[in-house]
Amino acid sequence: MSETAPRLPLVDAARGGALVAMAVYHVVWDLGFFGFVDPGRLQEAWFKGFGHAIAAAFLTIVGASLALAARGGLDLPAYFRRIALVFAAAMAVTAATAFVFPDSFVAFGVLHCIVAASLFGFFLLDRPWPLIAGAGALVLALPLVVQAPALDATNWWSGLGAAEPRSHDWRPFFPWAGFTLIGLAGAKWALARGLPAPLVAWRAQGGIARLLTTGGRHALAFYLLHQPILFALVFAAAQMAGAGPAPAPQPMFESACATQCVRSGGERAFCETACACVVREAQGAGLWDKVAGGRMTEDDRARYDALTRQCLRAAPPPTRAPSP
Repeated sequence: MSETAPRLPLVDAARGGALVAMAVYHVVWDLGFFGFVDPGRLQEAWFKGFGHAIAAAFLTIVGASLALAARGGLDLPAYFRRIALVFAAAMAVTAATAFVFPDSFVAFGVLHCIVAASLFGFFLLDRPWPLIAGAGALVLALPLVVQAPALDATNWWSGLGAAEPRSHDWRPFFPWAGFTLIGLAGAKWALARGLPAPLVAWRAQGGIARLLTTGGRHALAFYLLHQPILFALVFAAAQMAGAGPAPAPQPMFESACATQCVRSGGERAFCETACACVVREAQGAGLWDKVAGGRMTEDDRARYDALTRQCLRAAPPPTRAPSP
């Protein structure tokens, strides 16, 4: 950031607050994964909404920070070094999750989206704020009207396909990059009218505020380190307690399966019958724990796909043949 555009501690503190919320979210997820709390809670709307709100906050702050950094002239080498660093971190997350969760690794999570949204925002940086806000609204709204099976091959990053990929963190460009553009437009609107004096003058007072501000200044390091540390701590507690990863409850799996099947064009009755069959056959084949825990090998996946096709053939014929 240039000397004429000093950091605003309040923005760092806001980012630090989002980091704390993210850590809370991951603690709950880890506890559910190892069975300390009912893993079904992880699928409830309030918990998913909490995670969505955290991601939206981070991406909005990214856009606002871009506008604030550019108010005195954007330091291009520093900016693109930062983008390259976030991209490298995103690739590290992909590699690590592919090793731990090969069937549900992070191909396009919040870090990947930050890179894509930041680059898109950079090319819109000199545009008027109403145009940027309109672009952000379009990115946010497009998945509500476009869910095309023909785009499933690109859905892992676009979010415009019909089949949702399995992933522990999926933040496709549409709609999530829209929050970055909204943050960029909002900050440009505020800058055009003069930043409020309290925002510019705010300084961290007290231990909590200073911790939040410091954490916000080192958000990427915190993001990369906190979950492996939390996961390791909960894993150690699970080992001492004799616990292990809790299989996903059967009703939760069947509900998620049926919902995805309906989104793909199947009738509700067909989808529920087919998904119940998948669970029953997976249990009979000794695959259920691996399916529920996301630990299938390639051979397991082939057997699972075969029994899925068998269940699709056995269920009452749907209007359009989906894939649960």
